[in-house]
Amino acid sequence: MSQLEIVNSALAELKKYPVKHDFETRPAIPGPFTNTVKLELPKATFRYVERKTSKQGSDSTGVTIRRIATSDVQNVDISSHSTVYQLKEQLSNSFHIPLANVKLLVEGKLLADTSVLDDVLVNTEVNDIQLVLVQ
Repeated sequence: MSQLEIVNSALAELKKYPVKHDFETRPAIPGPFTNTVKLELPKATFRYVERKTSKQGSDSTGVTIRRIATSDVQNVDISSHSTVYQLKEQLSNSFHIPLANVKLLVEGKLLADTSVLDDVLVNTEVNDIQLVLVQ
């Protein structure tokens, strides 16, 4: 497959799974069992994240990451209730990304990297969370 065909294939896949690059506030999805977490990576990478909880009372949430235009899939469980720092650290370790490059948006608001906000609990089952990776 030529590079042009690979790029065209990736673009076709991107149209199926649009990723928002503006950080507008969206209402939380009601109910503890449905939510979407988007992981935005540098433009050349094309990944998205979707997560679903499977049973009530679970203390973790399954996350599936697919690399668009390839068959790469990665799964990771994240705690349903974490501090901001714990969630960032777990995602950093899971995806082998520097911790400084992981930013969290909760309900459309960027959480700062301060010790005060690092103690804030994030309910990953209820809150609308975007995980943003920056270079």
